[in-house]
Amino acid sequence: MHVVLDARDATPVRLDTPRPSVAQAGRVDWYHAPSGGIPFGMSTPVAPGAEAWVLPTGDVPDGPYYLTARWSRLAPLLEVRAHTPSSWTLDTVYQSRSTRLDGKVDLEVVAAGTGTPAEVAAVDAAGKALVVTRSATVTPLARAAAARDAGAALLVVVNDGPGTLFDLAGGTVPTVSVSAADGERLLSAGTASIRGTADAYPGYAYDYQRTWEGSAPADLVVAPRTGDLAVPPTGSRTPRRARSTSCATTARRSCSSASA
Repeated sequence: MHVVLDARDATPVRLDTPRPSVAQAGRVDWYHAPSGGIPFGMSTPVAPGAEAWVLPTGDVPDGPYYLTARWSRLAPLLEVRAHTPSSWTLDTVYQSRSTRLDGKVDLEVVAAGTGTPAEVAAVDAAGKALVVTRSATVTPLARAAAARDAGAALLVVVNDGPGTLFDLAGGTVPTVSVSAADGERLLSAGTASIRGTADAYPGYAYDYQRTWEGSAPADLVVAPRTGDLAVPPTGSRTPRRARSTSCATTARRSCSSASA
């Protein structure tokens, strides 16, 4: 048997929200129940900073087929620019379970290798943005503890490979990742700072689910308008058996969705 995996015709699965937003969580599920056969399916989580792409199927014969995408997105949490002294937007991703900055951000950058305790102890990181490069030899807990002990205000982890790094924060210091390209610009500048605004408690959020039946179409970009979204009252829940739900939430309001 010869199997060819070809994703050149794959299409992105994406939610375009009415207002600016950043990913908190996501998931893509598919399910097929062929007549006379065994039903099968798969659920794939989509981490913040990652993308999901699906190969269009055309009509799927022989039993029901469902493709479902779920998105949870928040108002922007951290909008900052790097100054070296040239200035550019720094694309940051909060790491899993990280605490968050709040208010005005104006931090001097200091670099400490891969973030080993010895490397961090050798620099003055108190009240600064501590920039380290990810290394398989330094755990998130170890670099977070070193940043905490040094009094860093922010821990910036530069990815050591392509794409977006999403890992455990590992401690109490607010922790974000940046791409290898952005990290190289920061680290090669000599003198740098990170400035902007942070919102630890975003004023709105989006929780959206979409199911396509019978096929995976060529266009999987969903762009609801504000009028298409429900804003539930405090403490409300969508019906437990709803298969397609969407909502926008505002500060101090919550919504949930579930599929049968």
